[in-house]
Amino acid sequence: MKKLIFISLILTGSLYSDDHQETFIGTGKTIEDSKQDARNSVYAQGKPINSTVSIETHEAGSNNYITVFKIKTQ
Repeated sequence: MKKLIFISLILTGSLYSDDHQETFIGTGKTIEDSKQDARNSVYAQGKPINSTVSIETHEAGSNNYITVFKIKTQ
């Protein structure tokens, strides 16, 4: 439950740090769907991706996956 609350807080916006690293979240019924949802979040904001820092996918329940997509932007 704590995990879902944390994820929902992150879904309200991107996290920023000093080196322009941003975090995007995607969800879906499959691993690929959750990764595509995270990528769509990046593209919807028009962010150019300089490099990918990390991609982590976790199972959040039966047929429910969450992908955390960290990138460096300009």
